[in-house]
Amino acid sequence: MIVRLLDNANTVPTTVHWLVTTQCGHGCPGCYYRKDQAHAWSLADAERFVRDAADSGVSWLAIGGGEPTEWPHLEQVCAQAVAAGLRVAVTTNGVRPLPIVAHRVQVSHDLMHGAHMLWSDRQAQVWRAINFYRQYVTEVGINTQACDTRVVDIDMLRAVDNLTIVLPKPFNPQAPWVTNLDACIARNSQFTRVCLDSCLAVYKRGEACGQGRISVSVAADGRVAPCSNTRHPSQWRATHGLLAAWDQIKCVSDDLPAGCIVADKAVTRV
Repeated sequence: MIVRLLDNANTVPTTVHWLVTTQCGHGCPGCYYRKDQAHAWSLADAERFVRDAADSGVSWLAIGGGEPTEWPHLEQVCAQAVAAGLRVAVTTNGVRPLPIVAHRVQVSHDLMHGAHMLWSDRQAQVWRAINFYRQYVTEVGINTQACDTRVVDIDMLRAVDNLTIVLPKPFNPQAPWVTNLDACIARNSQFTRVCLDSCLAVYKRGEACGQGRISVSVAADGRVAPCSNTRHPSQWRATHGLLAAWDQIKCVSDDLPAGCIVADKAVTRV
């Protein structure tokens, strides 16, 4: 269940999903984000955005991309955000570990991210990232696409704080991950805490989605949307000021918005 952390007016998002750059040199086939045009936040704009988020009462800043470690300002901006009282999470492919100041790091680990190398080499790469970030952050986890949870090494699962399962994109409910998912959750929850991303929770469990209700997405070009996964043009708007943007795009009911990738599926909310 989604726990509502805000008042009924949803005056402030609890979490901001911030895509700081579209740049990524990993070149994963089928990547959901790399088709976007090249954009990245300047340091001055990023610093202003962090101050705006902190002053607005945001709790979490979830930084992604693209690949955020290829953004030259990541270390500086993470440190600034933590100093401002924000809790910071970073999602990375783990190829280029950086000594960032953050509360949580999620390393992407699935077959897509290992497509250009031997699986054993990709596992070694992720192990290095996990061990590296253990020195700097409180919580280190793994993100993996639902269809790939069965291939994560058990020793690695024991070594991390969570396994976050994300919905494969493009969304295909006829793909094998659907029938494998229950078994994957059961298998992996024996070794670590298993979390589902919002889209997967809506599709699999019929839960109310938190995106647009307790969180907002900000793209590398500065546009905002209620959901970080949407590609629907009507969902993305160019606005100035975080709270002004939130007032324009926040979801005020549990109805799935236009552009939601699971909106055409029958889900029963609890």
